[in-house]
Amino acid sequence: MNDDDIAILARRQVGVSHNPESNMKLASGTAPVIKYLQAGVPMSLGTDGAASNNDLDMFEAMRLSSFLAKLATGNPTAVPAQVALDLATLGGAKVLGLERAIGSLEAGKRADLVMVSMASARQTPMYDAVSHSCTPRGATMCGRRS
Repeated sequence: MNDDDIAILARRQVGVSHNPESNMKLASGTAPVIKYLQAGVPMSLGTDGAASNNDLDMFEAMRLSSFLAKLATGNPTAVPAQVALDLATLGGAKVLGLERAIGSLEAGKRADLVMVSMASARQTPMYDAVSHSCTPRGATMCGRRS
């Protein structure tokens, strides 16, 4: 994708699904996530499928989308945990045109909740619930900050 392509996606509000594990496994390149976000391209986060990703773990997808963007840009602040969480939740709903029904915890919206124990040694110490728990094996506090 070049800058002109990204501008077309933004202007037409074409949604993009970022699948970092699949991109890495298939060596198909790194999505220009920062450029998409800066241009206003609607983005979601996905796992692609079992054939091009050994698992369908969204917590791992959030973690790797953040890490891959940092590596690709050389910027340790690229795609912070909150942005990765937003791509996996409300971003997906927006790409599908369903943001009024799903994607965030709000009165009147449908929701599936996941609760993961934070009691293991891997979860200690807890400094930032979103950054810490939006990783594999920890997801209790994955919600939008107010």
